[in-house]
Amino acid sequence: MVSYSFTLLLMIKSIPNFKSYATTGVGVALAQIISFASVPLIANLAGPEQFGNFGIVYSNLVIAMVLVSFKTELSLFVLKGVTSNNAVAIISRLAVVTSLFLTPVLMSLNILPTSASGYLEFLAIFVLLFGETVFELHIQSNIKKGQFKNNALQRIYKSFLYPIIFILFYVFGSSDSYIIVLSFGLAALISTVSANGLTECKLEKKYRYKHILLLAKRARKTALFMTPSHLLSRYSGNSFVVLAGLQSGNSTFIAMYLLAYKFVIAPASILTAANSDVVKREILIDPVKGVKDFLKVSALSSIVAIVIIMFTILFSEKIVLMTMGEEWKQTANIAIALLPLLFTILVFSPLTHVYIVLNRQGLDLTWQIMNTLVTTLAILWGLAQSFEFAVWSFSIVYSLSIFISFLICLVIAMRGGNDV
Repeated sequence: MVSYSFTLLLMIKSIPNFKSYATTGVGVALAQIISFASVPLIANLAGPEQFGNFGIVYSNLVIAMVLVSFKTELSLFVLKGVTSNNAVAIISRLAVVTSLFLTPVLMSLNILPTSASGYLEFLAIFVLLFGETVFELHIQSNIKKGQFKNNALQRIYKSFLYPIIFILFYVFGSSDSYIIVLSFGLAALISTVSANGLTECKLEKKYRYKHILLLAKRARKTALFMTPSHLLSRYSGNSFVVLAGLQSGNSTFIAMYLLAYKFVIAPASILTAANSDVVKREILIDPVKGVKDFLKVSALSSIVAIVIIMFTILFSEKIVLMTMGEEWKQTANIAIALLPLLFTILVFSPLTHVYIVLNRQGLDLTWQIMNTLVTTLAILWGLAQSFEFAVWSFSIVYSLSIFISFLICLVIAMRGGNDV
């Protein structure tokens, strides 16, 4: 046991920039601890039907969110001639306009569950679109500056504020699915301002028009490739809820899937996003060294993944029954079905976030198209059998697709960022 602990300590010490990984990791861990306590509470207070409806609304909005900024925040890594602060200020203003435009469009498509109040529906959709976009914009800005502490604070504040805001609404007699949406959006907005202040939202008047034109020019390639790529990526990640909502409309089953996803996949996805913050910066500086450092982190991630998998198999049903009650029992089976995806996301996925840093946006788009096709077919085929079978089908096929993307990025980065 002592020998194993010593070996593990040596592995950790051999990882360059471990402090950056630790900062993001601790931030994510604290955010998830808060979230683990709050999500079951919100689900129980809202009930399976309203929580399931929230999931359908949120999954569709996450996809539409790409069109708010056209992923121009990712151009921060390759911008020249425009300061980061001015770029953030310009993109924030773009987000206000596009969010106001997209909100009534989404409401008119009749793909979302309706609310008792049209005003609430409009407000909730707008706040979520704008709030989450600004949240992600500052995450990317902080990555470029190496301000990983701010990113950790953003994530912690958001997880802390989300249940508090919802409970305040609930106390005053409202637990509609759109109240959950509104609470989430407000938490994103407030946490962004709390962690970063408003300095980056101020646009220097002296360079206003010059920087707007430069940003439009320099971000054009990023928007051209990354907008469709991220639309497909967001769809793939939320496709199960979107397709299940359209096919069955069974909000109760969807609520169980969301709860299982929250406890099994969401922490892994957020940890992956946090690790990819550092991976992107490392590969931007030195692709080969960045990959070697990542593989050391990946070895540790595989140990964590195995522990989580064993714990989920052994204790998930008992935990669900104890915390949520008999009506949520199937959540445990769904959680186990998601374990293949959990392992792949934790161990391989962080490297798949570096297409933009390697300037391979076109290759990313190609993979996203392939991934969208295979996951959609897997879900539709699975839903024709049963809801639980569809989860297994989605989990396995999506895992294989992520692994292929990992291999592509690995080969390109190990060749110094040159084409294969």
